[in-house]
Amino acid sequence: MAISPITSIKPFYGWYIVGVCWYCLLTGFGLIAYAYVLYFDSWLSSFEWSRGTLAASVTIGMLTITFLSPLIGKGTDRFGSRIVLIIGTSVLGLGFSLLRFMQEPWHLYCLCMFFYTGFSATSMATMSSLLGRWFVNRRGLAIGIAYTGVGFGGVIFALVTNFLITQLGWQDASTTLGLVVFFTQLPLIIFIIRSNPSDIGEVPDGYSRNHTQNSSENTTILTGLSLSEAAVTAKFWILLLFFTTSLFSASGIWTQMQAFIVDNGYPASLASTLISINGFIAIFVKFGYGYFGAKLPTKPLLLFAGSMAFFAPFIMLLIVEFNAPSNFAVLLILPLAIGGTAFSTLIPIISAICFGIKHIGSISGTFSSAFSLGIAFGPLCIGQLYDLTGSYALPAYIFCAISIASMIALTMGPKLRYTSPTDVITN
Repeated sequence: MAISPITSIKPFYGWYIVGVCWYCLLTGFGLIAYAYVLYFDSWLSSFEWSRGTLAASVTIGMLTITFLSPLIGKGTDRFGSRIVLIIGTSVLGLGFSLLRFMQEPWHLYCLCMFFYTGFSATSMATMSSLLGRWFVNRRGLAIGIAYTGVGFGGVIFALVTNFLITQLGWQDASTTLGLVVFFTQLPLIIFIIRSNPSDIGEVPDGYSRNHTQNSSENTTILTGLSLSEAAVTAKFWILLLFFTTSLFSASGIWTQMQAFIVDNGYPASLASTLISINGFIAIFVKFGYGYFGAKLPTKPLLLFAGSMAFFAPFIMLLIVEFNAPSNFAVLLILPLAIGGTAFSTLIPIISAICFGIKHIGSISGTFSSAFSLGIAFGPLCIGQLYDLTGSYALPAYIFCAISIASMIALTMGPKLRYTSPTDVITN
């Protein structure tokens, strides 16, 4: 009696893609969102620059992302995510390593434009397009797993950056981190990343070809509004406004957290610890938003994230204006971790839910621009107003008011679901 040979079960290649995306998000967000702000205290001492000057560097960097994200989204749709990631990684790692040579604020601003360009090419718009093409039915799970890399980046880079600055000085620390990102991330992208499942004879989610051809998932991945069609819908502009304003508040508080904590009697080292804790919390938060993002009602989920972003300036306001205990400052980490970290994960999921997957690179890239615009002006606002008034009270009031207004607009806006191009503003 003949015995059939045992056939090996080949793992779906898309999970290797998720792994590399995870590492790219770990290094990119770890470097820019977590490590970068820990250099501020050293630069304040070394160059005697103002807090507004340093906050302006974040503004310039995020404005760079704002203008580039739609182009990067289109680039991934046209040339593939692999090419974009290779270029982005090179610019990010090498650009950050050059910080050691700066002497004037304009040096910092030019370098920010450079390595923030690389960060933009290796973050949300590119990952949205890449994971959206490899996964359909399990898209939320894949995005949730990949975006936990942001949280791990916070845990690792916050602690490592503080250690390197203490042991080596900020110049050698920046060069070390930049080169580590370049030499570890680039090989993974070159040898593992493939822009589409068809490039290696696979199909989304690892289904058999017959299953995919006979299922609705294959149709889903081919449908969706173009950017121009999405841009005439009311929900597009409501979401654009919401992403912008939510990150305006959260990013402003984030960039000043170290200074605010020191102002309230704590050592600067506590900031790196809290940032690391933020990253640890974000691991679970991002997975949760990714996994449940496509399962829970979209609008309540966004309102929850927006309300968390609101509590950060509210806590600051309680301390500086209403004489709440100074130890309340450490509580800033909770709303920033739960609300401030939500949107990078939710943007690709919400884009697919509301507008389909066919042009997800362009649409999520545009939303990433809104996301970046908020991050750009939040730090500038809080930094400049502090320099003018000597207090965080006025920016805290402004952040609270803007957060409340954006949540009201979202609540009163249209349903967030995929519809045909006929769902225009006039309707």
